[in-house]
Amino acid sequence: MFRSLVIENFQSHKLTEIQFDDGMNVITGNSDCGKTAILRALDWVCNNTPKGDDFRSTWGGDTRVTLTLQDGTEITREKSGKTGKNKYTMKVGKKTDTFVAFRTEVPPEIAQVISMNSINWQRQLDSPFLLSESPGKVASKLNKIVNLDVIDTGLTKIAGMVRENSMEIKASGLILVDTRKELNQFRSLPKMKRDLERLEELDQRVEDLDKECQSLESLVKSAKDQLEVVNRIGDVIELEKHHDKIESIVKRIAVKRIEHERLNRAATRAHTSGSTLKRLNTLEETAEGLEGVLELWENLKTARAAKDKLAVLVTKSKKFKSVWKRLDQEFTNGKNKLDSMMMGLEACPTCGKEMN
Repeated sequence: MFRSLVIENFQSHKLTEIQFDDGMNVITGNSDCGKTAILRALDWVCNNTPKGDDFRSTWGGDTRVTLTLQDGTEITREKSGKTGKNKYTMKVGKKTDTFVAFRTEVPPEIAQVISMNSINWQRQLDSPFLLSESPGKVASKLNKIVNLDVIDTGLTKIAGMVRENSMEIKASGLILVDTRKELNQFRSLPKMKRDLERLEELDQRVEDLDKECQSLESLVKSAKDQLEVVNRIGDVIELEKHHDKIESIVKRIAVKRIEHERLNRAATRAHTSGSTLKRLNTLEETAEGLEGVLELWENLKTARAAKDKLAVLVTKSKKFKSVWKRLDQEFTNGKNKLDSMMMGLEACPTCGKEMN
């Protein structure tokens, strides 16, 4: 485990270097020659004990103990009274790390590399190992040897984790119960969703029917306008019954107009003829009356054209009335169906309020 130990200015050792062999190493010598100091120096570098400055040499200088492990790692414990240095140095290959030494604590990095504790030390005046200890202390040391303390610590932590998890499971169970109670309030959501979809379909159908109604209203308005026109020309249509008579009168008017022109010319030639003048005046009066008949004839032609247009409008109006009746029936059925669905709902699907 250890390859060498170098001691500087530690008790009676000014500079001592020891090379260790594999297996057991025995240190021999006369009394008071520094054998125990070697063990103390090794204890100092491994366990950071003893504390204080009593072990430092009286001739001065920095106290330093360097321990070299089998893998070449060098661990140095150093202390100086002048500069106040009190540190550990660990050199692994070309890398060197420095650690501050506090009281009797060994830096974790150093302790992990050395891998030794108080159970590995038996001093000169110590009682025989385990023989003089109480059963409790013997068990404690054996636990340290086989790391049973780690198992006890692990079991304690596991027990604590089990308690914590049990409490979390219990709390989660309560939360789960509360959550299920809250979810029960929403058990009708699927039915409400289906009802909402049906309402949306009916709303779309109502919107389509509304557009058709608007279109029909426009057509009805147009039909009403045409009916007003029909009412205005009703008298003219009545005149169509006397078409033949009027046509005969028109022909007579044409003949009279020709005769009037001829008599006009004769009147120019014979102003002195009284009877001719009297007849001419009579013809003029007749012509004035016939002018009104001609105007009535023109109106009759206009009425005939309006009648043809009216016949087309009447046909369209009958068709519109049929479509209007069908759409009105569909709208009534859709409205009744919507009212029936709304009466079956306990709460409004949009605001959640109870339905009256």
